[in-house]
Amino acid sequence: MEIGYARVSTTRQSLTLQVEALQERGLDERHIFQEKISAAERKRPELERMLKFLQKGDTLVVWKIDRLGRSLEHLLKIVNQINSIGVTLVSLTENVDTSTEQGKFLFNMFATVAEYERGLINERRNAGLQRAKERGVHCGRKRILSLTQRNEVRRLYKEGRTSKEIEGIFRVSRFVIAGALKENLHTPPPTGDAP
Repeated sequence: MEIGYARVSTTRQSLTLQVEALQERGLDERHIFQEKISAAERKRPELERMLKFLQKGDTLVVWKIDRLGRSLEHLLKIVNQINSIGVTLVSLTENVDTSTEQGKFLFNMFATVAEYERGLINERRNAGLQRAKERGVHCGRKRILSLTQRNEVRRLYKEGRTSKEIEGIFRVSRFVIAGALKENLHTPPPTGDAP
């Protein structure tokens, strides 16, 4: 059986073009799952319902591949999921059919590109984090204690105060105090052209 999936991003957009294209292929409207929701949404009820409805030997037909996945990685996850139960994917616009060798090849190309893209993103992110750390910028969640307060924690601890006492002074958890004590704190280097 051929099952259709049609999606637009907002309620103001119309599904008519997609539904008509699927019907021209011969799909019964009762077998076309329709959704007006952004691809960025994690929960897409009709997509989930359609994936549960699919059975071995079915063909999932979409007007365009991007209607299905919110990202290339998400799309590949869906394709792998339907392939594992013996369902093929057809995209009318891109003329892709995963029941053919050419269609399988295209999806392998997509997977390779997605993996390469993820690697580049990770590389750029890590390089950016490293540059930020070298400039003394804190990366991650905002600190509970300021630099001055964290230096004060270390001073109090060196004077013999217990962690418990310091927790009470700053009204923070033991984890915050432990983190401050582990840090190699210093005054950040001056910025600008000051000597």
